Amino acid sequence: MQQPERVIDVVGTTDEESARVRLLFRMGAARFNARWRFSDSERPDLLLLDPATPLGAAAREVSLQLRHTFITLVDVGTEDGADWALRRPLKLDAMVRMVNLLCPPPLEKPAAAPSVNLVSQGENFFDLDLGDSLAKQFDDGLPDVKPAQIVRGQGAHDVDGLFRRDPMANTPEMLIPHRLGANTSVEFTEAPTLRTQARLDEIAERIGAREVEIAPNIDPRLRRSALEDTSSFPLLDYLTKPILGGPSRIEMGGLPPLVLDPVNEAYHADVDLPALELYCLQEISRSAFKPLTSTELAQVRAKIPAKPWLRLRWQVRYLTAEGKLSSQLDPGGKFKLQRPIELARDYPTAYRVSSAMLREFLPLHEIAKVAKVGMTEVINVVNAYDSVNLLDAQLRERFR
Repeated sequence: MQQPERVIDVVGTTDEESARVRLLFRMGAARFNARWRFSDSERPDLLLLDPATPLGAAAREVSLQLRHTFITLVDVGTEDGADWALRRPLKLDAMVRMVNLLCPPPLEKPAAAPSVNLVSQGENFFDLDLGDSLAKQFDDGLPDVKPAQIVRGQGAHDVDGLFRRDPMANTPEMLIPHRLGANTSVEFTEAPTLRTQARLDEIAERIGAREVEIAPNIDPRLRRSALEDTSSFPLLDYLTKPILGGPSRIEMGGLPPLVLDPVNEAYHADVDLPALELYCLQEISRSAFKPLTSTELAQVRAKIPAKPWLRLRWQVRYLTAEGKLSSQLDPGGKFKLQRPIELARDYPTAYRVSSAMLREFLPLHEIAKVAKVGMTEVINVVNAYDSVNLLDAQLRERFR
């Protein structure tokens, strides 16, 4: 099926960033759900804007009023808001995931329901003889059920039996199953159940007063906290602080599921690191993590091998370094890796930089020359390895 064509516009950005956006859309044309065409003279299906500029801020206000779909382009470190946002530097994988999520392909129209022929019986409907010919006209595909024949003039055939209720149907054994299923769970609640509320209403009507005591005899240690934890933290805090009490799963905003195991300092994800970038670039609510039982964790381990979350800590620092060398490192010093992290499939450019740092201590500009990359990429990789304690550094002679 041919992909639908949609219109996109970029507002409030620099010419360089606009060209970068157009390049990303050309590179990922085969991965989008639609064929995107840039135009500033037609009503766009999607708007990319920079809210930090006056033109971008005005476009955002108009889009909110008209309920147009838009994505803001912001710098790393900008506080999360209600808008969908892509952080600089713009990455192709993040762009594809967010655009496909906000602009899904149109749904196929369902097949038209078969027409039903309605036959009018006029005023003689109640005198109609329901024979085989009429039954065949309204064949609904269900097996024939012949009702008991009632012969006129010979009396009714136990009509009362049609409306008599079975007295055994009202017993507790019939109304309430006496055996609970294996997966049945019991949860404490502060509010009265519907059955309890009905009994209270019945008592109130009889005695004209209501004295309710909502204090069931339940061990307080088994009660679940009624207040939901609304605090949010960046992913790095979940990896370095005791926030999660045990193995937990998160799946939000159409992103691939991610399982964190703080006991073994491992994670489970059936995707490469670039697919997890949006987890690294935003704060995540504590309530978004769902705890896993031992059985559920064993099932996850059987399907997806565990990976050290040292990789996730490396990725967070790599994506947020912004080309600025860490303050505890000497810009004129030399650097060498203790051991590399396998990044060939995830970040090939960072893999070339780490390969150049394995043999000997080199200054930053020589690492960039050997790896054939820019200084920004070298600094980001150096910061990332320093954050996971896999970097050896030498100060300049005068600082030793």
